[in-house]
Amino acid sequence: MYDQKLKDLEEKYFEIENKVFDLQNKLKNKELTQPEFDTLKKNLNDELTDLRNKIQTLKEKNIKDQPNFKESLIEQLIELRNNFQVDYNLELKKATKGVVYISASPYDHFRFLIDFHKFPKKPVVQFSSEAKGVLAGKPEDISPTLKNWDKDSPGRFVDIFQEIESTLIDKIGLKVDQEVPISQKLAARRKSIVLAKELEEDGELQDAIWALENALKISEELKESDKVEKFKQKIEELKHKINNN
Repeated sequence: MYDQKLKDLEEKYFEIENKVFDLQNKLKNKELTQPEFDTLKKNLNDELTDLRNKIQTLKEKNIKDQPNFKESLIEQLIELRNNFQVDYNLELKKATKGVVYISASPYDHFRFLIDFHKFPKKPVVQFSSEAKGVLAGKPEDISPTLKNWDKDSPGRFVDIFQEIESTLIDKIGLKVDQEVPISQKLAARRKSIVLAKELEEDGELQDAIWALENALKISEELKESDKVEKFKQKIEELKHKINNN
């Protein structure tokens, strides 16, 4: 409705501008006297002024009626960070994407990329390699919020990842009171070590630290002091690299 009204007013404005141009040609070709030209031009200029005011008023009203999506985005990012571990690529007010970390159990950890630079349009969510091994299909298949996203009435980022988290927990199937065998802990640590190496080779140092911290936690539980020290040193080495870049 707004776009059509604005279009109609602008078309009318251009039409009257053309009439002014025609008047100037008629004056030049002596089809009009100067007094006739002045009178007709004044009437057209009055119409142009009226139309300019209407166009400006309509635009101002539309701006007031539109939700403040920039403010809404920042609120979304804060809410997401309050519910999950999240690393944004820039400071909050300038961020365009982030990495969301979800733990489905004390030994099963996953990463997800969210790109929201076109917000309020649907964000792009990507599964990391370890998440793809557990979750079948696309992110839209897991999250109804993402699947049914409406840019005119955006959903909540936190709902997307709570839906993904719920699916992960269902698939992992580890109960809170369940005793985890050492073999499973060792397997989870090996997986974290391999992932950390791949991430470091790809230059994703912050994520490599995250993977190593998972391996470190398991080593602390197993009371393997030599491996604890080894992982701590590697984490400090990566942090040093990040700080010097």
